[in-house]
Amino acid sequence: MNKKLLFIVFTLIGFVSFSQSPTRLLNTYCFGYNLPTLHSNFTAIKKSCDGYFFTVTNQTTLNEDTLTTFGRVSGRTTNLSNFSSAGIDYGTTYDVEVLTWVGTTTNLSGPAAVSCSVITPTLESQVQSSQCNTTIAALNTPIYADNITGATGFRYELVNTATSLTQTFEKTTGTLNAFSLSDFPPSFIDYSITYEVKVAVKVGAGAYSSFGSMCTITTPAPPTTQIQTSQCNSTLSTINTPIYADNVSGAVGFRYQLTKLPGGTISTLDVTSGTLNAFTMDDFAATFTDYSTTYEVRVSVDYGSGFGSFGSMCQITTPSVPATQLEYYCNTSIPLINTPLTAVQVANAEAYKFEVTDGTNTTEVFPDPVSYTCVLISVGWATYTGTPANIDWVTHDMTVSIRVSVFVDGGWTPYGVSCDVTTPCGSELTVAMHGRVINYLYYDAIDCEASSCSNIEDYQFRYRLNSVTTVYDTATIASEATEDPNDTQVKLYEFGPIGNFPSSNPYGNTYRISVRIKADGVWSPFGPDQIVTTPASPTVKIRDGSFAGAGDQCGSFGSPYPMTSMGEILAAYNLYGFSSYTFEVRNESSLVAEELTRSASQHGSMARALRIAMAGDPTPNGTNGTFQNDYNTIFRIRVKTNLGGYGDACYVRTPLSMITMDDNDIADAVNENNDPLLSNLNSVEDISYFNLYPNPYENKVDFSYSAEFDGEVNYLIYDISGKLLHNGNTHINNLKNHELWNLLEKGNYIIHVINNDFKSIRTRFQKI
Repeated sequence: MNKKLLFIVFTLIGFVSFSQSPTRLLNTYCFGYNLPTLHSNFTAIKKSCDGYFFTVTNQTTLNEDTLTTFGRVSGRTTNLSNFSSAGIDYGTTYDVEVLTWVGTTTNLSGPAAVSCSVITPTLESQVQSSQCNTTIAALNTPIYADNITGATGFRYELVNTATSLTQTFEKTTGTLNAFSLSDFPPSFIDYSITYEVKVAVKVGAGAYSSFGSMCTITTPAPPTTQIQTSQCNSTLSTINTPIYADNVSGAVGFRYQLTKLPGGTISTLDVTSGTLNAFTMDDFAATFTDYSTTYEVRVSVDYGSGFGSFGSMCQITTPSVPATQLEYYCNTSIPLINTPLTAVQVANAEAYKFEVTDGTNTTEVFPDPVSYTCVLISVGWATYTGTPANIDWVTHDMTVSIRVSVFVDGGWTPYGVSCDVTTPCGSELTVAMHGRVINYLYYDAIDCEASSCSNIEDYQFRYRLNSVTTVYDTATIASEATEDPNDTQVKLYEFGPIGNFPSSNPYGNTYRISVRIKADGVWSPFGPDQIVTTPASPTVKIRDGSFAGAGDQCGSFGSPYPMTSMGEILAAYNLYGFSSYTFEVRNESSLVAEELTRSASQHGSMARALRIAMAGDPTPNGTNGTFQNDYNTIFRIRVKTNLGGYGDACYVRTPLSMITMDDNDIADAVNENNDPLLSNLNSVEDISYFNLYPNPYENKVDFSYSAEFDGEVNYLIYDISGKLLHNGNTHINNLKNHELWNLLEKGNYIIHVINNDFKSIRTRFQKI
């Protein structure tokens, strides 16, 4: 391009640019205009252009920001929110320069000769003029401050003009420019007080401004209250129906004044916790609260400086005394014969009584201590007691009718609705068993009543220890292992094995035993527990015929038991759980006494039997003892076990002279399975078989035996006179090769074998 053309172009450009006339803000906004809000609009003088170019400079920080707008009319108005880079803040002056542009946004006019500025408002607020210096309607009336755009927090300062105390409340959430006096501590706010209120504001993360102008706010006079309209002058549905007063803000306590009509007796109740505006007649003394009575009720409120005057009076009338009845089990069956039967409670009742009848028998039951519960059949150690504690004519499987009356307002009410209650099908221990002491766990039977229920299949017994234990143990051993509709008794050992008892010791305990029945394949509930105890130190004695099939070997000094031979076995009762028996044998002529101890580990159940001749023998099982030749002599025999002391003494007389016993006599003497009281400890029937062969033998023997004897066994070998020759403990296979078979002389013998479960058998054999 030649120089002439360039000159023409630049001349044209210059002409276009400088042909635009400068502009500025309107006079209204130009000369130090105070913006009403932080982001109020300001407007430039309208020019013929395509848009405007604004430059805003912060006169404090000299930061500036620019904005290009479009439109000759719409583009001439803006506000500081569009110039964030200039740093928009309260109480700050901003220089505003306006240029116009035509064609392109870079084709700008020159600046105006006059400089314009706008000023943002200061950061300050106060209570709005509509509420400033007024009395509010209530303590929780919202109080509003002038809002500030962009505020992130308002701080309210109150001065109590009566006490000169100051409190501050800061609000950073919700409606920031509003608060109420309930936002301040109750101890600071009171009725009929004038408060000076000032407000400070912060924007963003900045600090709070100074407090603005002060306004006064006066609280109203304290309001009075009364019973709510819905209950005022009404009759309560129940004596303990809640009665409500109109609630009031700021209350710390309600006082209720009741005047009983007629007579005018007055009682007052202060409620300072919980639901303050509610009470019930039960909150007053029982002597003051009566049924079918009218009360005048007035309410006073404490707002923190004491109770004020009472509000308007209302009348409240209590209902008539309600009838009561059984709360549960009405016209139905109870699960247990001692199921607690509770009555529907009557407020202010001083006592309850229950009438129980079957149409023939009638009993009134008075619970003691006073309660609203009775039982038909109680338990001696239960918390329930009454007069009477038990109704002796009530049994299982019967229906009785029960009515309830209460003592209230000085008299008994009529009996309420009658309820039929059916006791369950079942049984309990007989009266003779109550408090029974059981010494012989194998022999002392514990009997229950035979149930009147039909189709009985079995009786089942259980026990628990002491009065607080809830864990039961059920009898499952011996006859209790099978169902029997006629088995109405149990023995304590049938609750075994012995490991089931505390510390494996069944003695020195109190057992609470109950029983249930099975009928038509269904078990009934267990009946009430009855107490059975065992002595801490059980005693034992020679059999005296007290138990069926026991036999009698216990005589008195004047009438001693006559022994048939010196070899006769004298047996003591089997004491469950023993580990040893000790026999004290005393010659009543010479008063010489010997003790003999026999252990279960060595002798099995035969530990509880002896011959007179064993006493004083230097060998454990010998019969050449101190008294082997004391014929026609009275002996006193006492027995004890490792579990207790000596029992009662028994007296026996030895025969006039030696009597030779035949083989059958000796066999019967040592065969404990023929004697119910010399049975093994677990009362098991005879083992199937134990055979020795060849029989007769000459040097060596062998055995055939059932599985019960495959293991450790105790063995005892007797001669035909009944004398014990050998005994010990070994494995059954070792016994086959024992040297004793060679040591035995030619003759007839008996071997007695006992396994570790105290199962035993005896076999006769001959050596040739």
